[in-house]
Amino acid sequence: MSNVKKEYDELLRILKSLHPDIDFSVEQDLWENGVFDSLELVQLIAMIEETFVFCFDEETLVPETFFSAETIWKVITKDCNAE
Repeated sequence: MSNVKKEYDELLRILKSLHPDIDFSVEQDLWENGVFDSLELVQLIAMIEETFVFCFDEETLVPETFFSAETIWKVITKDCNAE
């Protein structure tokens, strides 16, 4: 299994730790569908930043980032790929 796959699986694990009942591999529009409330979103952001040594900036702290696990992953990896 590649490192990228392992890291993506870690993101899914983080999401599942907050909502074990949701299949984040297919769930869409996490914010608009009410999957996360504002406090859970803050917790999610903190967990992602700690796990991936990543820092969301104001450009990425928008609802579109949190549409799905895939969109969150794209923001995380875009920052890594830019270096």
